Amino acid sequence: MRKKAIVIIGVCLVLAIIVLVLLIQNSTDEPLYDKNQKINARDIPWEVKMGVTEYGDRALMINFTNNSDYTIKEISLELTMLNNIKSEELESFYSYIANEYELSDDDLSELKSRGLTMSTWIYLLEDEYLKPGESVEEAICYGYKYIKTMDYYHLFQPDMLEIVYLDELGEEHTVFYDYINRTYSNK
Repeated sequence: MRKKAIVIIGVCLVLAIIVLVLLIQNSTDEPLYDKNQKINARDIPWEVKMGVTEYGDRALMINFTNNSDYTIKEISLELTMLNNIKSEELESFYSYIANEYELSDDDLSELKSRGLTMSTWIYLLEDEYLKPGESVEEAICYGYKYIKTMDYYHLFQPDMLEIVYLDELGEEHTVFYDYINRTYSNK
């Protein structure tokens, strides 16, 4: 009987630990949600894919979908280079940029010292506002220029998301989500 009680207590402890680990994991895996925000970053899923610019060039493009309850006027997403990129990958990337855009050695050195970011910004005219459930496709992702291949996208991480939206009364609000620090701020 005592052995059976010890086994039951042991199983309960193991289950309690598993539940605790899952709760902790969910709280860190779901940083995009803040119950105090009317609109959250997770309400605006985005994906990067290849597309074609208006000039016929291939470029990284970002698609956004408005899964919120609010109308969106503007969206901006900035991507920054990762900190832990292997030197071979970094040199390959800079070599690609230098060749693609015919950079001088000085230009390339300056670019290397600054680092590279990519961003997309969508400003919508009133008749184009992004209503709940609607999507914007193929917003060009610019950096120094635009990257014309998916081969180097993995070197970047999301940094800052800005959403300008209209609330129930039609009043404009701006919310920022900082992917690096996992925090929201309002303007």
